[in-house]
Amino acid sequence: MRKSLFSQSFTYLLISILLVNIVFSGIFFLSIRRSVAVWNVNRGQRLENLILPLLTQVYRVNGQLQELRIHQALAPFLTSNVFTYVFNTRREPVYIYYNGRRVPQYEQQELMQALARLEDRDRPLTAVVGDGEVVAYLAADTLGFSHDVANQRFLQTVFSVSYTHLR
Repeated sequence: MRKSLFSQSFTYLLISILLVNIVFSGIFFLSIRRSVAVWNVNRGQRLENLILPLLTQVYRVNGQLQELRIHQALAPFLTSNVFTYVFNTRREPVYIYYNGRRVPQYEQQELMQALARLEDRDRPLTAVVGDGEVVAYLAADTLGFSHDVANQRFLQTVFSVSYTHLR
């Protein structure tokens, strides 16, 4: 049975619309993914740039970096979405903040777990310079775009609108 010209045109139109939607959806989701990756890098760099002068100031005032003094200086800037590791010049942990709380030095198992997470990071430790010499090393970054509550809501909205649009 031969299809009419109208049914053939209509079928091609539906296929074309479907292909355009698939291509645009793919581009949209790849763009979101790229934007999130760039956000993670920029936010991590900004966090390190914020913390470095604070650590230098703690060192200048106290002559050393102590866990309590570090926490007092950094606490206003630390959230559950960031992590901060400060190591002495021998690269031994002095201060660790992860998952919204300070990891005490005496909790060895939790300390080892926190240090293991740092190995997944692809950036090197940043030197903290005080009085012209390296006084410590810093690793600070976000846990990721999706760990922030506002960003989670944003992504939920984007995906729900996209899903509704595709239906």
